[in-house]
Amino acid sequence: MGRRRSGRDPADHHTLDLLADWQPRDPVERFAPATTQAANLRDRIALAVSATLKECGRPREEIAQAMSTYLGERVSKDMLDKYASQGSEGHTIPAHRQIALCKVTGDARLMQLGAEEVGRDCVDQHFKPWIEVGQLADVKAEVDRAYELARRMARRAGR
Repeated sequence: MGRRRSGRDPADHHTLDLLADWQPRDPVERFAPATTQAANLRDRIALAVSATLKECGRPREEIAQAMSTYLGERVSKDMLDKYASQGSEGHTIPAHRQIALCKVTGDARLMQLGAEEVGRDCVDQHFKPWIEVGQLADVKAEVDRAYELARRMARRAGR
């Protein structure tokens, strides 16, 4: 039986390589560094809020209403404008409203910005089972090493 070749034959110009340009989805969604580049954390948060509001494609009035409904408290367009402004020093978005903004826009990058500050990542729940698989693989490798060491020691002791 001949050797099995991996991939497409470079001389074959008629067969498409369906995975040539494929990249796996990043399990962590984050802002591009330039989007939130600022001198301090408060300004980075304001830039992140601004980007979230701009990129969601919905009017700020609609987002404010959805946040109000979700939280059971009044959130206005003017408040969102202040949260998104680096110039409104006394108006950084509170944590519960940050969560509401992420919820109503479907954009978790604002949460990721905070997680990065403490050396963590916000990972899409879709990837949680695979994280567990990786953790179990690490444990299995450790158990396998301990097993092999114990087996070698037992053989030596039996001589």
